Amino acid sequence: MVIVEGLYDGLPVITTNVGGIPEIVKDGINGYLVKPKDFVSS
Repeated sequence: MVIVEGLYDGLPVITTNVGGIPEIVKDGINGYLVKPKDFVSS
């Protein structure tokens, strides 16, 4: 639900590309998809 609510409010969503999420979030269009357990260290 949180993903859909964010998209409804016009916010970009950053989430993992597992399950049915890639059907809702289009990478680079209305949000960003990342691999599970992928991170950037600072």
